[in-house]
Amino acid sequence: GSVVSGGVAGSLVLLQALGDVGVRARVWSVTVGAVSVGRADRLVSPVQAQVWGLGRVAALELPDVWGGLVDVPLVVDERVGRRLVGVLAGVGGEDQVAVRSSGVFGRRLVRGSGVVGGGSSWVPSGTVLVTGGLGALGGEVARWLAGRGVPHLVLTGRRGWDTPGVEGLVGELSALGARVSVVACDVGDRDAVAGVLGGIPSDVPLRGVVHTAGVVDDGVLDGLSPERFEGVLAGKVGGLVVLDELTAGLDLDLFVVFSSIA
Repeated sequence: GSVVSGGVAGSLVLLQALGDVGVRARVWSVTVGAVSVGRADRLVSPVQAQVWGLGRVAALELPDVWGGLVDVPLVVDERVGRRLVGVLAGVGGEDQVAVRSSGVFGRRLVRGSGVVGGGSSWVPSGTVLVTGGLGALGGEVARWLAGRGVPHLVLTGRRGWDTPGVEGLVGELSALGARVSVVACDVGDRDAVAGVLGGIPSDVPLRGVVHTAGVVDDGVLDGLSPERFEGVLAGKVGGLVVLDELTAGLDLDLFVVFSSIA
């Protein structure tokens, strides 16, 4: 099945259609449980969260017609309804908000505290799998992990040992003290990923996953299509789902996913 949700595909087609016919009305995307405002506020639909990614791009490329993103809870009571109307009317001037019975929450990007390595109790052990580990981003991650003492790194990429520069990277990591395994693998292929996980030696069990793999297919919204979204999301989101399912029963120290804020 497609990894492109109906909400993302429909939102893209709507924005393109409004541009084609010259409608200048403000467009707001409303999601249900796509974002969380706190530990007690459960993330109900990570699939709908994809619309938030699309919306932030639309805000930059189509400022004349884009209104914003607003998330509502599963139960929309009178208080939520009143607050939603206020948001759509421009009260507060926020364009990325979560409306809850307890209030209206605006979104901010802040520097996170270092959960791993930044003064935490994390003691590197076993194996860390880095998908896309032979690319520029994955290589930096691998160097960071090796420098902190991870004993065994498994680096995957579509071309494996045929990837340009792979021998130099492995040499660097080995000099830092890490055992390195390079495996050709499409992270969206469940059987292939299962094979990679099954091949990890028992003396260095899997303790972490860092998912950096991705396909780049840039373009402005006017020139994109659900089919192009499919190609990008298959590796990034499809691969994430595969990794999550195959490692669900394991005791991992870290499970990290990279995604471009651009």
